[in-house]
Amino acid sequence: MSINVARVAELSRAGTPDPAMVPESESNLVRILGGSSHVALDGRLCGLFAVDIVAFNGRQRDDDIQMYVHKSLYEMLQAAFDRSDVPWSGCVREDRGDGALVVVPPTIPVAGMVTVPDRLRVLVRRHNHVSSDAAQVQLRVAMHIGSVHHDGHGFVGHDVSLLFRLLDARALRRMLSESGAGVAFIASGNMYEQVIRRQPSLVDLALFQRLPVRVKETRTRAWACTPGTLPVTVGGIIAPQVGETGFQFRLRVWWGRR
Repeated sequence: MSINVARVAELSRAGTPDPAMVPESESNLVRILGGSSHVALDGRLCGLFAVDIVAFNGRQRDDDIQMYVHKSLYEMLQAAFDRSDVPWSGCVREDRGDGALVVVPPTIPVAGMVTVPDRLRVLVRRHNHVSSDAAQVQLRVAMHIGSVHHDGHGFVGHDVSLLFRLLDARALRRMLSESGAGVAFIASGNMYEQVIRRQPSLVDLALFQRLPVRVKETRTRAWACTPGTLPVTVGGIIAPQVGETGFQFRLRVWWGRR
């Protein structure tokens, strides 16, 4: 089934229509907009996004701080998605306590997801500027493309599991810790090859490092970066400098290895 994006926007503005008045070709779209979104997405190829707040349960975070940080996370996510042309209202969310799972339906182009981490970086910096020490945040972000399934309790399946294995990768944790950045972003090989590499105008490919992922039974490689950071090394790998072009980065790496 092919759904016109303009029709998606039209239905969103108009509110959820009576299913009896909608053509069968748009019935899944109505379910997405009307609250039974997990039914419409079941078994379909979607953009997958996961985020985790570092040290959410740290000693310095009492219940008031946790509620403030949790609320701030969703405010930042909504702003970052909307500004990336990935309408927050059109996505399906599942809260994970110290983070969230966001499923982007097939009706929304996944290319816009690529710019979400950098927009989050700006929002995190602003949040940290106006927040107490106990409410400072760092975020780990993971992206993948895959099919999703819903069992009535939540989204499950190999691709959802892989997404959270990426998010939990030790190399990603180390990258964020050593960089001091506000956001660390990891993309699956599929997301990198099928979306990021084909959209070089959205993000500089030289920012990405290939990282090993070994979490539980998962053994794979992914691509990661920390947008807006000073140069660091992760496992001996040189990271790019702020404002450095891809050519300048590659030239510096080549010169340093002579």
